Amino acid sequence: MSLIIQQLDQADVMLNNALNVPIISERLAEVGYTEAKIRLGLSTVASTRAQVKVKEESYSSKKLTSTQAQAEIKALRRNFIDHRNVARMAFRHQPELLSSFQLEAPVDRRLSVWLDQASDFYKAILSQVKVMQRYDVPKAELEQTQNQLQSAKTLRLHTLQKKGAAQHATQQRDQALKELNIWLLRFKAAARLALADEPQLLEIMGIVVTA
Repeated sequence: MSLIIQQLDQADVMLNNALNVPIISERLAEVGYTEAKIRLGLSTVASTRAQVKVKEESYSSKKLTSTQAQAEIKALRRNFIDHRNVARMAFRHQPELLSSFQLEAPVDRRLSVWLDQASDFYKAILSQVKVMQRYDVPKAELEQTQNQLQSAKTLRLHTLQKKGAAQHATQQRDQALKELNIWLLRFKAAARLALADEPQLLEIMGIVVTA
């Protein structure tokens, strides 16, 4: 159980006891914390808990999508490099094609760049299917890798979207926690004032009483 969930559980216990123990609820009402106001606090705890759940689910989804994308992109890069090596061998005596297929330049390490390199490569190499077939690279394999490339691009886009959603969910959760903590600090201050002569009632709510 996370520290945040523990804090929310403690807040639930504190506010429910404030409502359900008559003497506590009466004293709190005298300092402005009526039943309606305490229920508003409980509602704030519930909405904050919901934001925490959204954040956790968002990050789980992001992690899953990112793992899938990494696996697909790794496999795609391996196939792309293999096909480039074959093409470099096949067209080694045709410098104009080596240049046209960008086979003289290394595969870039930056993902966005080499995905574009791969896209250009497969568009071009599919016009030379017969040559590639002589090196045991059939047309179907090239087309399959080209489709794999489109899938990887789509999955990468989804990963970026999930990342953005996860960051937004974190911001929403942090804001909800900030607002809840402010509410609880004010509530505890009022409770200490209302129950100053009854420290055992503060302890019932889980508010620490210092000697």
